[in-house]
Amino acid sequence: MNIQAKAHRQRPNGRRKRRYAQYGLGVLALAMPVATAVASDHQGTEEAIVEELEQTDSFFASTSDSSLFDRLRKDGELLSSEQATTLEKKLQQNLKDLPSRVVLMGYHKKLGGRHPPSLGPYGQLVLGIIKHHPRSKLSTATGYMLLRREGKMGDGEAWAQGSQLWLELAETHPADAQISGNAGIYHYIEIFRPPARDQAIDLLKRAHELDSENPRWIWYLGDIYTIKSRAFSTPEEQRTAFAKQALDYLEESFRLSDEQLRSVMKGQSTLALAAFTAEEFEKAKTYATEQLSSVNRKEAGWNYGNVIHNMNVLLGRIALRQGNLEEAKQYLLKAGKSPGSPQLNSFGPQFTFARELLEKGEKSVVIEYLDLIGDFWANPESRNQSNPNSLRNARDHARQLAKWKKDILEDKIPQDRKWR
Repeated sequence: MNIQAKAHRQRPNGRRKRRYAQYGLGVLALAMPVATAVASDHQGTEEAIVEELEQTDSFFASTSDSSLFDRLRKDGELLSSEQATTLEKKLQQNLKDLPSRVVLMGYHKKLGGRHPPSLGPYGQLVLGIIKHHPRSKLSTATGYMLLRREGKMGDGEAWAQGSQLWLELAETHPADAQISGNAGIYHYIEIFRPPARDQAIDLLKRAHELDSENPRWIWYLGDIYTIKSRAFSTPEEQRTAFAKQALDYLEESFRLSDEQLRSVMKGQSTLALAAFTAEEFEKAKTYATEQLSSVNRKEAGWNYGNVIHNMNVLLGRIALRQGNLEEAKQYLLKAGKSPGSPQLNSFGPQFTFARELLEKGEKSVVIEYLDLIGDFWANPESRNQSNPNSLRNARDHARQLAKWKKDILEDKIPQDRKWR
């Protein structure tokens, strides 16, 4: 019986009882009405499931509906309080019982709402992943699980506790590349907070020194330096140097990666953006062109619109720098024809390229571009009609676009921060 193959197989919700019987976990044999005797039918089954959970890989965003981790967490939402209490007693008997821990995370996350309190049982369950499974790929997702989002994760004490746990583990296992790397990824999640960002850099560099053939540590370092090179707070004279560091790391990571890892890296367009900021324009052009030619709407999902918009903007800015004004204008219009994305729909694009064209006197193409992006950024009819906040935001964006177009027609360049 191929237990791991069965673990990967998706099943309709109505067949959950059979799934647990096949797994032989005994996890919900205590919490759901399935036969407890099946656990003894499959030697090693529970260990196989623990191993699969530990291999849940946040780098590929595999904590999704199709992963065992997420399915077990969703099943935890079905527990009664009595069943949860029974399962908690089971976990206390064996703190490395990862399936029970994940099911209970689902139970307590539902109780706490979308953003459960960081100091509650959910946070403590996540901290247990760090304590008892620090070498697992799943542990790299703990930073996101505890991250303060929209001010709804209490005072962030659980995240700080997780940070301290990782730093202690890295100190007591100085020769363990996996622990240093996982600790670095945890701190990478808070990349916009300088202390966490600096800790991430130190830990990931140590992991790279210990395991120089692992492309992941280098990729995260490259992404950190990419973000540093583009941050508003970074002095202009430092941007190119940071971008060159980023490009070196990212290209090395890409060289060491298999096809699956490469698809993730290219899908995030980091190579092209780093090359552009490093003023390696021919490299940037090559990477952006390859990205556009290979992107698949179905596979890219929500990121498809980002790729279409951002890579065309990048190619347009290169064309403008090389004196190809007409080509640059066409790239701006191609960018505007993006179908949008969660990020573009909510925050809108950056208008740096549009400003550069305005500085060349190209008012009409910029106004046409603003009309195009209005379809995804400022169109109430395309929003969820039952979501008043979304509708209000779209109307606000429409007013913003109208103001900018008025400024442009009056030979003014908008002074909003997004036009820098």
